[in-house]
Amino acid sequence: MRNTISNFKSYVPDLPRDLVESGHVVGNSRNFRVQEGFLTSKDGYEKLQTAALSSRPVGFYDFEKLDGTKILIALCTDDVYRWDASAKKFKFLTAIYIVGQVSCAGETTTVEGDAAVTADDWSDEIAAGDYIGFGSNDPDDITTWYRIDSVTDEDTLELTENGPDTDGAVDYVIRKVYTATESLRWECETFYDGTEAKNLLILTNGVDAMLYWDGDTTTPTYLAEITDAPVAKHLAQLGGRLIALNIVSVGGDIGSALPYTYIGSGVADYDGWNDADDALFQEIYNTPTQIMFAEPFLDYLCVAKEDCIAVLQTTQDPDLPISYSVPVRSEGSLLPTAGKLGQFIGIVTNNDIKLFDGTAQLKSIAHGKVRKTILTLLNAESSSVAHSCSFERYKEWRLYLPSTGHTTPDMVWIYNWEDDLWFFDDEA
Repeated sequence: MRNTISNFKSYVPDLPRDLVESGHVVGNSRNFRVQEGFLTSKDGYEKLQTAALSSRPVGFYDFEKLDGTKILIALCTDDVYRWDASAKKFKFLTAIYIVGQVSCAGETTTVEGDAAVTADDWSDEIAAGDYIGFGSNDPDDITTWYRIDSVTDEDTLELTENGPDTDGAVDYVIRKVYTATESLRWECETFYDGTEAKNLLILTNGVDAMLYWDGDTTTPTYLAEITDAPVAKHLAQLGGRLIALNIVSVGGDIGSALPYTYIGSGVADYDGWNDADDALFQEIYNTPTQIMFAEPFLDYLCVAKEDCIAVLQTTQDPDLPISYSVPVRSEGSLLPTAGKLGQFIGIVTNNDIKLFDGTAQLKSIAHGKVRKTILTLLNAESSSVAHSCSFERYKEWRLYLPSTGHTTPDMVWIYNWEDDLWFFDDEA
């Protein structure tokens, strides 16, 4: 296989031998595959320590700092990790809490915090489902994690199992885990911020507050702690702005979700989000259906809803810096994935696979038996986990789809847009 199976906007190539120079893997040692939640190296060019992550990986992302340094990001449902090349291991990139010290008497599920914890108030910071480790403030030093069942008050919490006997007060660390899922996946953008003059990694999963990381600190920061950044299911860029799409909430000013709305940040300004009265707070409202994905396309942004596609573009009008075209009907329910196929965007619906040229044209590329076979095998009830990636080198678009009886992708269909040919990859 030429690539590792992972998610839309977050795939990692499995590099062929002919691209490996002098025994080193090109592009930050990305030569591995994922099998049942375990990372395993391939071909031995640089051994990746075989390791189990905290939960099933749902994607990978290659973050590039402004100086060109690349850092591989592993995205799991509960946690995010960064690859530490010097230590040759994945380290946590999850928000943590380490105020004060704690004690646990052993043979009990109760954990008590000291005066510093009381003053800061656990009930404002910690939630059921988070994890606590004892004896260190560094999550990468912890070997045993205990799941938090409930937060009783400002300095007391209960575990789901008996904790250790700490023999007095000790350091601790709480992992404030995330809530991504197979269908609510992580999306990442490398965004240049003019104020800090550096590239930032921006992450969203459609449930938790948006995160950012500068590539230097050991933990990320919730954007909501410093700005009115929205909670959104999708993330993209256009005209030097971050674009959040399919809005779940904003600040607290919006009481219900706005699934057909997008919000733009300031230019090169990750914390310059705008409120509901601003020109960058817009609805794509040809139909009241939710936004499924956003894909860069030439100098535009292709935004697909469940039943139509619109194109966002920048303007010179300060009162409307971003506008969108009249949505084009997809003639079928769209799956949440797309790919760049040369000068086109490939989309998948529940009744066809098509090319979009940015105007009013939708052209079918699944011919006869191919279309019938793919759509017959497709498990429509689990289509929200479908994803795809494009490889310009091979002129291939690879579709990862769940078949009947499967809730995760188990078949790969490959379209070569140069030769207009379809293939089925039975190594998936």
